[in-house]
Amino acid sequence: MNCNKCNWSNTIKYGTTAHTQRYLCHDCNSTFTIWWLKKHYSNEFIEDVMDEYCHQHKKAKEVIAKHDISSRTLIKWKNKHQEHCDKCNK
Repeated sequence: MNCNKCNWSNTIKYGTTAHTQRYLCHDCNSTFTIWWLKKHYSNEFIEDVMDEYCHQHKKAKEVIAKHDISSRTLIKWKNKHQEHCDKCNK
C-alpha cells in the first residue's frame, strides 16, 4: 500500500476508523485510509440476512457469524428493515 502523501510503500496497518482500515507511513509519519476498501453489500445480501434474522428468528450471533458482519451492521440493517415492515403492515 503506497502512502497518499509521499507515495512510498513503507506502510503498515494502523487500526481502523469508521470500519475502514487505517495505514501509517513510516517514511513521512502520515496516516491515511483507502475509502474504496470499505465493505459494500448488495441489496439481495441484506434482504437474505434480514430474512434470517427477522422472519426466521435466528439468533443475532448465528447470523453475524454466518454472514461475517458486525453486530453494529446488523442493528443498522434491522432498524431500516423494521421501518420497511411497519410500512408494509399498515
